[in-house]
Amino acid sequence: MKKRVFALILTLTLCLSLSVPAVAAGGFRDVDKDAWYLEYLDTVVRSGLINGRENGLFAPNDSITGAEAVKLAACLGQLLSEGSVSLTNGSPWYASYMEYAVENGIIDSALDPYTARAPIMRAELMDMVCRAIPPSQRKEINSIPDGSIPDLRTYADYRDNVYTLYRMGILTGSDKRGSCFPERPIRRSEVAALVARAVDKDLRVVFSLAAPASTLSELRQRAEDDGALCAAALLGYAPAYDESAAEKLYPFLTEVPAENCVVTGGEELHFIVPCQGVTARVYAYDFDWAGDGGYTRGELLAEFNGEPFLLRCNFSDIVTNTLIVFSAENGRTLSYSPSISLEDGTLAVPESGVYDFTRY
Repeated sequence: MKKRVFALILTLTLCLSLSVPAVAAGGFRDVDKDAWYLEYLDTVVRSGLINGRENGLFAPNDSITGAEAVKLAACLGQLLSEGSVSLTNGSPWYASYMEYAVENGIIDSALDPYTARAPIMRAELMDMVCRAIPPSQRKEINSIPDGSIPDLRTYADYRDNVYTLYRMGILTGSDKRGSCFPERPIRRSEVAALVARAVDKDLRVVFSLAAPASTLSELRQRAEDDGALCAAALLGYAPAYDESAAEKLYPFLTEVPAENCVVTGGEELHFIVPCQGVTARVYAYDFDWAGDGGYTRGELLAEFNGEPFLLRCNFSDIVTNTLIVFSAENGRTLSYSPSISLEDGTLAVPESGVYDFTRY
């Protein structure tokens, strides 16, 4: 009898020791003890909202699928509104979560099989998380002016909910300007931070974002503070360009002289503002289709000594046809070929030197 009791105690002890890594953030073999998201991961694991992968892994850099996002948002919604989670797997495994999410306005309609399996975009999950939080719990603690999130499109359905999460301190942006990169996949480490702040108010962040620049001098100052030689914005495409709408977003467009417009061929419309004391030289940029596929700098088309100008260029999103060389009085130079990112349709800019002020 004593042997059986001892064996039972030993078995229970072993089970408990094996279960600890599943409920403690530090137990995941691929999570560093100094990981920036460790506190957030600990919160969501203890709340039961996020679990690890197989073999004791969390997979912090993996994306999550549409089905996983719906499960997460549904469980978050039930936890915040009812105090606990009773939802369980169905057939398909995410069916009950999807039904709850639709019934409670977290998503508008059921997922199709492709959307359920595909990686979800950042803004889609942000939208779900905001909709999962009961309105009575959406207390705003930050002053985030409209238009201050630089890459959030004005016409996006999720726009208001993303702004709400910023104002609640649940989102802070993914760079120093507060960008949210709405159309990129979201990593599991970032999901942990997002959900943890939704669950625990003490983890929310107090911060602020500046309103969009309203004058050219203000814009230039921000670009210079960013270490850039110019500011640039993607205005849109020529066939659908609405000048009056653009001037509402960028009031200082009216200060651009009519003659300060360069057309190199194409449909993209770019607004370029050199910083104070910076000269911009605009060249044709020729792609060698018959040779090695490289670019060569062609004819000088225009030169601007610190003056703002408009540029219409690029027949293709893949091949650019314009090169701008910026030269500062201190000898610093920058070569920039305006183009659009194939990843998410935003303005493609180098890591430094160009300040993107596009109002998406």
